[in-house]
Amino acid sequence: MINIKSRKAAGLTALVFLAGAFLNGASAADAAVTDISMNLSECIKLTSLEKECHAAYEQDSGDAWARIANNFILRYDAGNQVNGEMFSYIVYSFEKAAQRGNPQGLFYMSQLYRVGTDRSIAQDRDKALAYLEEAVKKDQPRALALKGFFQHQGLGGVYLDSRQGLELIRKAAEKGDAFSENLMGLITYNGAGVDRDPERAFRWFEKSASHGYAAAYNNLGFLYENGVGAEKNPELAFRFYEKAAKKDLREGLLNLGRAYLYGIGVKSDYVKAFPYFERAADRNLNDAMYLAGWMLHSGYGVTADLPRGFHYLDKASEVGNVPATALLADMYEKGEGVACQPEKAKELRDAIIETSWHPYNDATMVPAALSLPEDFMF
Repeated sequence: MINIKSRKAAGLTALVFLAGAFLNGASAADAAVTDISMNLSECIKLTSLEKECHAAYEQDSGDAWARIANNFILRYDAGNQVNGEMFSYIVYSFEKAAQRGNPQGLFYMSQLYRVGTDRSIAQDRDKALAYLEEAVKKDQPRALALKGFFQHQGLGGVYLDSRQGLELIRKAAEKGDAFSENLMGLITYNGAGVDRDPERAFRWFEKSASHGYAAAYNNLGFLYENGVGAEKNPELAFRFYEKAAKKDLREGLLNLGRAYLYGIGVKSDYVKAFPYFERAADRNLNDAMYLAGWMLHSGYGVTADLPRGFHYLDKASEVGNVPATALLADMYEKGEGVACQPEKAKELRDAIIETSWHPYNDATMVPAALSLPEDFMF
């Protein structure tokens, strides 16, 4: 089994991102997640949802609380700044929704306890799983998908059961959940517990992309570039990479940069390529760090900057990128961007020899990257 890991999940929901990025406040094991309060008049003033606020406060409606929380989330999706207070209102509303059995509220609370934060709520696998199980009982699509993913991969404290996990993911996908559709595409493409079928994977990616899911855009581009599951079409590959990059997906940024670097469906343009590599590199994507470092070292498409190039190559080498390690060894030997250290160069080259990998060279294309959930294995 090959373990393909990414430093950031491929986007379970905007909620998970918000949980990791903005939650603030004090924590208490059995108390409310946030100590913010909101009365009826404040709810109406903040959301303009008079009907929903009355339903939440007067009828104790969990569905109304979920709609109130989603109203706050829409401000984030619309590009408005989400500060700690606004996020606290999201948490407050979803916690109320969960207490009243709303499926989305239950799933969101499971995510809060799954990701945890430094100052407000500690990671708590037991609570996360308890909330997740309640959401699964209510057939919440993303909860089905997440539990299925954990079971399929043996992650998150859930016992490994690939067959049952696959059924949960398929059930969520058949409900039109974009994450699940994309995940079914990955499972089918890689033959992870099922027969490998790239053409069927392509259809799953298409379904997911129809919902605007960034990872599916990227994965369709991957199939079109490589002519797997679909007829090879560099122009369509470029178009889908561009869509993924516009959503700031790091694999999409890398692949769009590759398209400009190698002329995949577009005229080669090193100058346009570099910013995409740098953006993906700043998100700790392995090959992007290598390519950004290589371009800064060589001066291709950007003014040569050996110290900056060394920085990216060193980070890529730390996570096992062999081409970066090879170029880093050259820099140590020649004293480029770092003090001359022949012994360090030898140490790095010896490390390469111990692997079965061979460094890329200037004429070798860095392969396209699929968008995979964190810790996806096949």
